[in-house]
Amino acid sequence: MKAGSAAKLIVDALLQRFLPLARRRIETAQAQDGQYLRPSDPAYEQVLDSLAMVARHTPIPLLEALLRWRESESPKGANDASTFQRKLAVECIFCSACIRFVECCPQEGLTEKLWKGLENFVFDWLINADRVVSQVEYPSLVDLRGLLLDLVAQLLGALSRIRFSSVTERFFDELKTRSIDSNVARSETLSIINGMRYLKLGVKTEGGLNASASFVAKANPLIRAPHKRKSELHHALCNMLSNILAPLADGGKSQWPPSGVEPALTLWYEAVGRIRGQLMQWMDKQSKHIAVGYPLVTLLLCLGDPQTFNSGLSSHMEQLYKLLRDKNHRFMALDCLHRVMRFYLSVYASSHAQNRRWDYLDSVTSQLLTVLRKGLLTQDVQHDKLVEFCVTMAEHNLDFAMNHMVLELLKQDSPSEAKVIGLRALLSIVMTPSSQHFGLEIFKGHDIGHYIPKVKAAIELIVRSCHRIYSQALLTSSRATIDAVTKDKAQGSLFRSVLKCIPYLIEEVGRSDKITEIIPQHGISIDPGVREEAVQVLNRIVRYLPHRRFAVMRGMANFILRLPDEFPLLIQTSLGRLLELMRFWRACLSENRVDSNVEEVKSVDRACEGFKKPSFHHSAEKIEFHASEIDAVGLIFLSSVDSQIRHTALELLRCVRALRNDIRNLSAREHSEDYFVSEAQPIFIIDVLEEHGDEIVQSCYWDSGRPFDLRRESDVIPPDVTLQSIIFDSPDKNRWARCLSELIKYAAELCPSSVQGAKMEVTQRLAHITPVELGGKATQAQDMENKLDQWLMYAMFLCSCPPDGREAGGLAVNKDLYHLIFSSLKSGSEAYTHAATMALGHSHLEACEIMFGELSSFIDEISMETEGKPKWKSQKARREELRFHIANIYRTIAESIWPGMLVRKPAFRLHYLKFIDETMKHTTSAPPESFHEIQPLRYALASILKTLAPEFVESKSERFDLRTRKKLFDLLLSWCDDAVSTWSQDGVTDHRREVERYKSSQHSRSKDSVDKLSFDREVSEQVEAIQWASMNAMASLLYGPCFDDNARKMSGRVISWINSLFMEPSARAPFGYSPADPRTPSYSKYTGEGGRGTAARNRGGHLRASLAKLALKNLLLTNLDLFLACIDQCYYSDPTIADGYFSVLAEVYMRQEIPKCEIQRLLSLILYKVVDPSRQIRDEALQMLETLSDREWAEDGIDGSKLPSCCCWKSP
Repeated sequence: MKAGSAAKLIVDALLQRFLPLARRRIETAQAQDGQYLRPSDPAYEQVLDSLAMVARHTPIPLLEALLRWRESESPKGANDASTFQRKLAVECIFCSACIRFVECCPQEGLTEKLWKGLENFVFDWLINADRVVSQVEYPSLVDLRGLLLDLVAQLLGALSRIRFSSVTERFFDELKTRSIDSNVARSETLSIINGMRYLKLGVKTEGGLNASASFVAKANPLIRAPHKRKSELHHALCNMLSNILAPLADGGKSQWPPSGVEPALTLWYEAVGRIRGQLMQWMDKQSKHIAVGYPLVTLLLCLGDPQTFNSGLSSHMEQLYKLLRDKNHRFMALDCLHRVMRFYLSVYASSHAQNRRWDYLDSVTSQLLTVLRKGLLTQDVQHDKLVEFCVTMAEHNLDFAMNHMVLELLKQDSPSEAKVIGLRALLSIVMTPSSQHFGLEIFKGHDIGHYIPKVKAAIELIVRSCHRIYSQALLTSSRATIDAVTKDKAQGSLFRSVLKCIPYLIEEVGRSDKITEIIPQHGISIDPGVREEAVQVLNRIVRYLPHRRFAVMRGMANFILRLPDEFPLLIQTSLGRLLELMRFWRACLSENRVDSNVEEVKSVDRACEGFKKPSFHHSAEKIEFHASEIDAVGLIFLSSVDSQIRHTALELLRCVRALRNDIRNLSAREHSEDYFVSEAQPIFIIDVLEEHGDEIVQSCYWDSGRPFDLRRESDVIPPDVTLQSIIFDSPDKNRWARCLSELIKYAAELCPSSVQGAKMEVTQRLAHITPVELGGKATQAQDMENKLDQWLMYAMFLCSCPPDGREAGGLAVNKDLYHLIFSSLKSGSEAYTHAATMALGHSHLEACEIMFGELSSFIDEISMETEGKPKWKSQKARREELRFHIANIYRTIAESIWPGMLVRKPAFRLHYLKFIDETMKHTTSAPPESFHEIQPLRYALASILKTLAPEFVESKSERFDLRTRKKLFDLLLSWCDDAVSTWSQDGVTDHRREVERYKSSQHSRSKDSVDKLSFDREVSEQVEAIQWASMNAMASLLYGPCFDDNARKMSGRVISWINSLFMEPSARAPFGYSPADPRTPSYSKYTGEGGRGTAARNRGGHLRASLAKLALKNLLLTNLDLFLACIDQCYYSDPTIADGYFSVLAEVYMRQEIPKCEIQRLLSLILYKVVDPSRQIRDEALQMLETLSDREWAEDGIDGSKLPSCCCWKSP
């Protein structure tokens, strides 16, 4: 392949990458309305690097391609702002590419024509910029135009490295052609002069230095004297020469004076000396020239004859000291003073005696400290320059810089501005990239370690002082306090500066105060700068101090827990910050695992770029991480009412497990395999959530605490519902509270330390949001209702926790907690009362014995309070309402009691027996007008008996004997419509009459038919729920010995009631149905199975049949002598009764040995049912036959294979 073809392929490939990136930057310029910023674009910078590389080898094709691109992209046509904006953007791209091109292109790489073309491009823009894009006509393009002219000047500087003579000659020629004084000529002249500021002087060779000296001599600002506005031209030339000469003076000893060029150097000294003398006289005549003259004079002094420099240095500095006191020239004097000091230290100080060097430095520092303490240096740029002074001194004499400058600035009596300068300077000194030491260890490397305690003491004092002040200026502070703190702007700047020093300069602030406890709160400072720096401090500690990582997490967690619930946004932000810190910890561990020297983590370490990473952590150390503490924090904020906080808390719990596993894996690699053998694998809260989430949803989705609500038995839980979906967003505010309660109960068994830690904090938070009148600490009563949801969350959380131990005041803690909640039952609003009832109803079963005891004492106290008071109606209503809430608590807890618990806990059992006895007496003795208040008690009593009646029988309690069970059975039966068809003579029970009387009395109070319908619907739902609960309770009451002989008879009322359940009831319209009123639902709605309108009577044949089987099974299991009597029921004419009885008999027979069982009757029944039309009955008969064979004939050596063929027939 020919060389030209290869070059073309290379250039084409490069352009394919360059063009889209360049186009994107052009569009960026347009999108930002002329604000063509220079954002970091690694891909674009990489392409420019490639341009430079290609320029070394195939420059001509590359430059020609860039020129073609420029021509094609430059817009043509309309002269409007949009067109000029695009044109300027294209020129900026082209210019930046040409700068990299020229910097790497050899002189012989381009033809003279191409070189001239680039020069013409530069000077054309310098001369004609205002003609192309007028600043007056297009003010929006001023910034973009300024950027282009700066790039053009840089390109001219790059060209001067190769074509110095050509560029300088063109410069002087352009100036000469504009000697005629006019506004246009003057503007063009100033633009050309400004464009020469990046000119590069050659001083390494004799020829280069001669050319440079000639240029400087010809560029003497004072040899050109226009007729008007001379100072403008002179000042522009002074600035140009200052910019050109500055790199020589700032380059240090390696740059100046050049060696091996002595003849040319003499010519140079003469030229600069001559100009310096003229400028001194020029400035003496008029002070307006000082601002531009002294920077140039300073540079000329530095770059002039050494003898002249040494002899004139003192007088020159004295002049600069005087100028420091002039506010108009103060910064200029500082800049000149710094330049001459740096030049002296770099070039001449090493040849002078030490005392002379120290005298010189002492002179400078004393002057600087004096003007600073007098308050003369107030601008940020002036402070920046003082920092540069300190760094420059430290580079050459660290001992002097620390003793005479930095420590002086950090003195306690120094102004805040001085301390800021000292801290910034110290940080810059110790973090010098070239240093071999980290932080204050740099002093040991210079044998001046005695400064370390002094520096630490000064910084710690500043930290404590700023912390004391700014801890009063948080986003949670009062406006008056904040205003008082933020008046002193310098104090905020000092705090931000000292935060930047942590942990590079100090790790702690003393024995009592811990950095990791102090810093987190400033993440919510009123000052945005302090907030940002506080966050960066925590990130840096995690990054650089592995042994303090958990201390950061603990400090952050403790701070979050101190935030009141009134600031959910701050809690959310701070919790997210803790999560990010933990993720950053994981990133650091990952970095260590891959390679200890990899690039620093960039996402949160951006403020630490360029700093070295110390190695504090030794692999032999065990990494500290107490997962249960952070798990407790996540658990606490899972109980927040804010879904965003809960979301972050859930992510935090996930991160806890992931971080713990990362630490374990890392430690396992660093230690032997048996290092963790004895350590049990911990269980985390997130494990509990993931393992038991579905069970929790199933048990808590519907509200069991809502009286008369049968949804848990009839409605299906949506299939897409998960525990996480409830955490994030649930329309039912209390649904997550119920799920949280179950989660706490699971977690208490599996993660007891996390739950116990969370319980202590939640107890305090509950007290802080409970009104004072209810025993809490919250005084703003008007906000109490707004906090109700959060109050419920905390109360549910605490009630769901197991009780504290009986030692160390555990009982007192439990009592205080319950009384805090009980107060809401007595004196709280209706919403608070409901919340307290719900929380107590979800109490941990191990705590219920204590809770019921305290509740009994609480009720006794209320009774004593009201004994001596008049029997007002309001008090009576309050007592009845309290009775209802207590009943609801007992009912809800009863649903979660485990089998056998009442047998093991006699005190627990006695509480329930006492409640049953009192409620039964109250419901039977209540007057008819109390119907509405009695209904909830009836429902609670029935629900409790449904669950616990068999438990009372198993416990053999004397208070739950046959007589009590019979009374309860009769009472429950009186509340059911089934009693009508079985025992009532007139077809109406007393309970039904009571219902109708109550409805009539309420109808008389309202004339609105819609209200009547709504009321009737509500009453019907109550009655139906009570009836269904009563029927279930009656079935449970049949567990145990029969009440009397009547209950044992097949014609008795118990068996008759069971038979009535087996039989499908006739459909009945619900209460409130009116065929003449079109607003009532269709009657057909209530005739199907499972219609909710008649839940008790018409609850659905399969549910009633199941209940009948349960009742019969309970009866037979505890009265096996009735087994044979029930065999006859299996031949009943109604197949539903016959099948139901046989199913129960089969189940009982297979579970229990039947005494005095008549084998012939039983076998006859089995053979009869083996050919039943129902497959289920046939299967049950065969199972029963197998059981019979095993029990009766196994001892005789007869197995199933030897039975008659009829007995071995299998159901198809």
